[in-house]
Amino acid sequence: MYVRQFDASGVPTYHACAAYRERSIEGVKNGKKFRQARVQKNVRALKAFWMDLDVKPGVATAFESQTAAVEALADFCSTTTLPLPLVVSSGNGIHVYWTLTNEIGPDQWKQTAEALKVLAAKLGFKADPACTADPARVLRSVGTFNRKEPTNPRAVELIADAPKSAY
Repeated sequence: MYVRQFDASGVPTYHACAAYRERSIEGVKNGKKFRQARVQKNVRALKAFWMDLDVKPGVATAFESQTAAVEALADFCSTTTLPLPLVVSSGNGIHVYWTLTNEIGPDQWKQTAEALKVLAAKLGFKADPACTADPARVLRSVGTFNRKEPTNPRAVELIADAPKSAY
């Protein structure tokens, strides 16, 4: 409900991919205290792994199209024997989620996410490495709009749900 309200008002809308210990914690920068919420040291648990597949035609570290990204993802899953994930069009690129039945702690999550990042790099799969192993990541929510281009908002849509056998 809130997500759609924020989105309808034009506010860029994201969801946190983790559960947090506290609503916010204290940070210090340049000797000044401030409150921060979605930071790695505040992550309590996670229930998915994710990747961000950028689509930027002509950029070597990104895909030429969403179709090319999804095809490469299918090849990556086949090669690695990873289950097919949930796939979302972020309006420009592709967000990928491998959901878990139970939540896991940040240390266990980080170890596995780092291994996933290394595997992607080893196989030449163009996933954004910063996103893959960032437990405090926020990503665009399905049902909202990507407003990077204010005159051309693009829908954030579910492309493919994960097969039930993947859970």
